Amino acid sequence: MPTEAEEFPIIVMDDDQWMYVYASLDQLMQDAEPSFLDDVTAAFDGRARALQLSLDESGEEIRIEVKSSDPQLERLQSCVEEFFAAWTHGAPPERLNEPRQYTQSVLSTYALRRDRRRKNS
Repeated sequence: MPTEAEEFPIIVMDDDQWMYVYASLDQLMQDAEPSFLDDVTAAFDGRARALQLSLDESGEEIRIEVKSSDPQLERLQSCVEEFFAAWTHGAPPERLNEPRQYTQSVLSTYALRRDRRRKNS
C-alpha cells in the first residue's frame, strides 16, 4: 500500500515506451503482477517523483516507494513525449513547470489519446 507520501496519478513507463496512467491504487493493482513490473523502466507519482514499484511476498499487495524526494519533471516529460510520439496520433501535454499541474495534464491528455495500432519508429 502506498504511504501518505505518494500522490496519484501514478505514471508508469514500460520497456516498449508504453505509458500507463493510474488515477487510483485499485487501477494500479489490476495490472500489478511480476511480469508487468519486470517491464517497468520508470514510474512517477503526482509530484513527478521517481518511484520504485514492487509486489510484496504474497504477490497481492503492491509496494510503492519514493526513490527521490525531488521532482524528476524533465525526465517525466521526456518519457511522456516519447510515448505520445511512438504510440499515439496526438500531441503530448504542454510542458509545465509545476509538477502537480503537469501530472494532472498528463492524466487528462492520456484519457483522450488516440492510440496507433503499431509503434511509430
